[in-house]
Amino acid sequence: MTDLDEWDTALYADASPDVRGAHKAAKKKAKGKPAKPQPKFVSVEHWVRDYLAPMVTQQASRGTAWCPQWWQHAEGILRLEALWRSWEHLHRDGKTGLSAWLRDHRDPHMTFLFNQDVSPFTNCSVTGGHKDGPAPLLVHEVPAGWTHPDEHLREPEDEDETDDDDKAAPPPPQFPDVQSWVTDWLAPVVTQQASNRTAWCPQWWQHLEAIRRLDGLWQSWEHLRLDGTTGMSVWLRDHRDPHMTFLFDTSTSPFSNCLFGQHREPPAALVVEAAPADWWSA
Repeated sequence: MTDLDEWDTALYADASPDVRGAHKAAKKKAKGKPAKPQPKFVSVEHWVRDYLAPMVTQQASRGTAWCPQWWQHAEGILRLEALWRSWEHLHRDGKTGLSAWLRDHRDPHMTFLFNQDVSPFTNCSVTGGHKDGPAPLLVHEVPAGWTHPDEHLREPEDEDETDDDDKAAPPPPQFPDVQSWVTDWLAPVVTQQASNRTAWCPQWWQHLEAIRRLDGLWQSWEHLRLDGTTGMSVWLRDHRDPHMTFLFDTSTSPFSNCLFGQHREPPAALVVEAAPADWWSA
């Protein structure tokens, strides 16, 4: 036993059994916890400048989007920071980590950023430099008293879920509801070039499928943002990109009638007929 251990024992000798027990449990939990590894780069800016930029080459052409002042674009910052954080985590795996990072993170995100049809750098170029990007998504305020159409389907919170002493209570969501998240986080970050090939509706809350897709995006964002390693990269790749691509696509979107930011009534819902009374009993 070290002098520090003896001092610690003496300090709690006269404490109540409950306090001594709690202190002992806390020491046991802390013992053997590995030190958190320090990042190789102090910021995303240093990582982009000293690691990513020298590695990534891209032919300068009219078909390539890139901005030397990438830090002027909110979604550019978001994606490159997600790449940096996932690299800091995966490069420590000296087996398949770097390969997985290149395949699962670098390639999809850099492909997105270089693509003039979707990139926040769509107005910029390697040769022409920085220009202001497309405007953030236009959203109208949700009317007072609006109720989520699936409110009655919500699962009640399990009050016993965090009773386990070894299990920390999950943090509360950063946004109280999907409408707050769309207005205050998604819309300022996501940009999309307005054209007759782009569907979007500022009154997204008038479209049932859009509500459910954006609700799914918000819930997955609240969960994955808590993972400071690959969480945001995974959210962008597996959630943001497929759902927003669907919503922006005039051939699939519930906003297909709402071109150039003007709300119009959505297409008719699927027609279904009731099966005969004995249909399912056969």
